[in-house]
Amino acid sequence: MPEKVTREEKLIELAIAKAKEVLQEANVNTMELDEPLTGEEVKVKRPKKNPSEVPLPKTSNIEGKEKKDSN
Repeated sequence: MPEKVTREEKLIELAIAKAKEVLQEANVNTMELDEPLTGEEVKVKRPKKNPSEVPLPKTSNIEGKEKKDSN
């Protein structure tokens, strides 16, 4: 005599079967490279912890001492 199976159980059973099928297809479709992966070595320069201060160029009218002509 067959077992009684609810809709939820059957749905779960089908979902598990579909997931297994998808995983098998994914394993078959993985491409393997003939050559091993090799990357280029790049040296990265890190900034100094305390960079030396560079003075800002002198600009006119910073302190408001010069008057501008309004023509």
